[in-house]
Amino acid sequence: MEFKPGEIVLIVLALAIPVGLFTLLLIPGAMDAVFAILQQDTIRPFFFFGGALVIFGVLAWRIYGRIRPKQRPEPKAPSDGPPHGWPKV
Repeated sequence: MEFKPGEIVLIVLALAIPVGLFTLLLIPGAMDAVFAILQQDTIRPFFFFGGALVIFGVLAWRIYGRIRPKQRPEPKAPSDGPPHGWPKV
């Protein structure tokens, strides 16, 4: 079973995010510290606009992929001889 790089990233995120959140919930006061950091007026715009930029990039990449799909190679005509690497008998 071969996975594409995008699928590997999704599998890692699907495992890492719940484990990380569960770990933060087990540590007393950890979630409060995370929310306190996210609510600072100097940091909040970076998270908001950074997340918006990531979402925009993903959506633009998906739309670009539908507008200009990859060109598939033309199928090669089968040759009369044996496949490459086989000895001629």
